[in-house]
Amino acid sequence: MRFFLLILKNLSRHKTRTVLAVVGISIGIATIVALNLVMENASKMIEDTFIKQGDFDFTVAKAGSADVIVSYIKEEQINMVNEMPGIQDSAGLLIYMVPFNNNPYFFSFGLKKEKLELGGVNLIEGRAFEDDAEDEVIIGKVASKNYDKKIGDTINLNENDYEIVGIYETGTAFQDGGTMMPLANAQKLQDLEDTVNLLFVKIAENYNVEEIAQMIEDDSNEELVSIIDIDDFDAVDQGIKIMDAGTWMIGILAIIIGGIGVMNTMVMSVSERTREIGVLRAVGWKKSRVLLMILCETLLIALIAIIIGCGMGAGAVRLLMFSDIAEGFLNPSYFEYTTYLKAIIVAVLVGMVGGLYPAWKASRLSPLEALRYE
Repeated sequence: MRFFLLILKNLSRHKTRTVLAVVGISIGIATIVALNLVMENASKMIEDTFIKQGDFDFTVAKAGSADVIVSYIKEEQINMVNEMPGIQDSAGLLIYMVPFNNNPYFFSFGLKKEKLELGGVNLIEGRAFEDDAEDEVIIGKVASKNYDKKIGDTINLNENDYEIVGIYETGTAFQDGGTMMPLANAQKLQDLEDTVNLLFVKIAENYNVEEIAQMIEDDSNEELVSIIDIDDFDAVDQGIKIMDAGTWMIGILAIIIGGIGVMNTMVMSVSERTREIGVLRAVGWKKSRVLLMILCETLLIALIAIIIGCGMGAGAVRLLMFSDIAEGFLNPSYFEYTTYLKAIIVAVLVGMVGGLYPAWKASRLSPLEALRYE
């Protein structure tokens, strides 16, 4: 207990210096937490929308596309997939963004009426649009709530008015935050006739998903890619991989910058306490005990920074969720414990990196020389 109280006393002697060290690490931790939470939400959204949602077994997209929105699958490729043995059904989905209210990234989807169930679209109010209707849409549950739109209301998208005839739910904020219209109408509006971004594929019984998926890639000369799990998504969208790499780079920078800041704080602390450390060594403290004291001080700084930084990061993401743009991508239920575990690991590394040299320096002090120090 006395050992712990001594550590607290040492840190409280120079409150400003300690606070600045905590703030520096906290900012790095908050950045890591916020980016990881956003990335986890994006991964979860992709997994739910393109892999687990609906009655399909896997998704087909254009290989090498920078984003799903620019993944263009032509009619001949769709026909090739549908004619393959083992394919029971498929549904083409067209995705595009339109400005709406204060949201420049409002999503609208094109899907055939008879494919709604296959695509995981469940009507909770009203009816589905008619495939030949050019002025009907159904609106997602989230968008209906956010924009106060109900059945019978009109919604203006790209300077066109549409009547809302139904409200749907998919379970993913990405799709539930937008609208859906007949595929033919969406293709016409985007000048992409006979083209879709994604193809949801359902295979017949007694066929192997992996084999059919590989067959599609082979028969298309690898122009198409089959997405069975989240790892396959990198072949059609590099965004998650880039975000993941960016998060790790920020983590490394946080360790370096935070470590230097903590090291500077503790080196100055050790220098100012040279005589005190000499007294401790003279009364019987071993080198290992001195080293442990300094390391515990740095780790306590890191611990405080973890609590503050995690709170700041999570709070920033929750504030971001109030915006119309972010609400379609972020879901508080997707907050995973692994994010905070990464933050703890980074903070502990910062404490260790910043504390090792000052701790080693303090433990090497000669009691006689330290007592002579003024």
